[in-house]
Amino acid sequence: MLTPDFLLRIVDAAEEAADKLNTYLVQRVSKRILTLFDKEKEVELIPASISDVRKMREAGMLTDEVQRTLKEHMLELQEEIDRAFEAAANEIERDNDRFTEKILRAENIDVGALKPHTGRYKPIKELSLTKKEITLLKRAYEKTNGTLYNLTGTTADSCQKEYIRACDEAYWKVTHGVSIHTAVADAIDQCAQYGAVVTYPSGHKDKIEVAVARAVRTGANQAAGDISLTRCAELGVSQVIVSSHLGARYTDKDEPANHMSWQGKVYDIDWHNDALRKYSVTPQDDRDNAGKFGFLEKIRYLFSPKKNRSAGDFVKMTGYGTGAGLCGWNCRHSFGPYYKGISTNNTEQFADDKNKRRYDLEQKQRAAERNLRELRRRMNAFKYAAAEAKGDEVKQELKVRYQNMRKEYLKKMDAYDEFCDKNKLKTRKERLKIADNKRSI
Repeated sequence: MLTPDFLLRIVDAAEEAADKLNTYLVQRVSKRILTLFDKEKEVELIPASISDVRKMREAGMLTDEVQRTLKEHMLELQEEIDRAFEAAANEIERDNDRFTEKILRAENIDVGALKPHTGRYKPIKELSLTKKEITLLKRAYEKTNGTLYNLTGTTADSCQKEYIRACDEAYWKVTHGVSIHTAVADAIDQCAQYGAVVTYPSGHKDKIEVAVARAVRTGANQAAGDISLTRCAELGVSQVIVSSHLGARYTDKDEPANHMSWQGKVYDIDWHNDALRKYSVTPQDDRDNAGKFGFLEKIRYLFSPKKNRSAGDFVKMTGYGTGAGLCGWNCRHSFGPYYKGISTNNTEQFADDKNKRRYDLEQKQRAAERNLRELRRRMNAFKYAAAEAKGDEVKQELKVRYQNMRKEYLKKMDAYDEFCDKNKLKTRKERLKIADNKRSI
């Protein structure tokens, strides 16, 4: 099964690519604000009607620019998504092969046809997965891509709306006595804080890097779940074991959304459950597997399932197949087949109070990391805009804000380090370093 740490870090590269995209888009918005307000000579305050025409012209150009940028950067994101799914598929195949080999040996069946995974990283097309397993993997991959394309499709509109809002506020400030350089800097900071966002069908909004990380982690984990259950059906295994990790999500009652309540246990699979019917082995599946994977059918029909005592029904207890449950939204739990006689439950069991404390601490850590990323994005926006600004006063205002923001960032980074060290939490400092696109500051 995929480990919690693997599921935490599998999205790092895709999230970093999305974070770079966010930084770049904020720079595009900043440049449009400068174009509207910043001049080399003294600024003449123009009537609101003329300002609106210029603003909307710039907004239209910004939308076109954002759409082009998204199209270009989606290629890089696509490559990272491909790598994430390949890494997950390799882990899944290794686990499948280890488990299947143990059953074959336990039942004195020739293991020659298995050809276990050698440990060498392989492209998906070279993996030893059944036709049905490959189909489910591709389906999860395509669903993840579709989700990301749909979500990023909302980004251009959100950038345009935020740009218009920031420009309106800047114009209002200038007409009410605020200096042009202060109003421009405020507008840039406002857009940098908002950043590039995506909008879910529910109306919920997320920063683009957060949405990418959630979609890729959830998609890869759901692919692992699909393949694990398919292999269980192919082998005739009717129990699974769920992973565990300290700091699992919890609620006030035992329910699928309370991951702490069901992690680290063995569960029974009810193959008659509608949520699991798609994994059942059909005659066509057996025909597809007859050559290379014929041993799967042999195991399934020669031996009846051997059951241990379990914690209950897999779907009912863990909420598998729902967003709140196992392999749902941003979940870091996974599971694998369990077979009496060759499997043991070695998952670490954590006391509730210890788990809750770690979860609460990690939530604070994630909040601190989000705050640091926002500060970094604002800081880099000021640096970029200062280099692009024409007016001396605007340029100076942006430089001062950059320096002040940098001091605040470094101070909060020290506090983050101290918090993590005090509470023995793994830091992710490599993803929080100060960077301006590819140049370190």
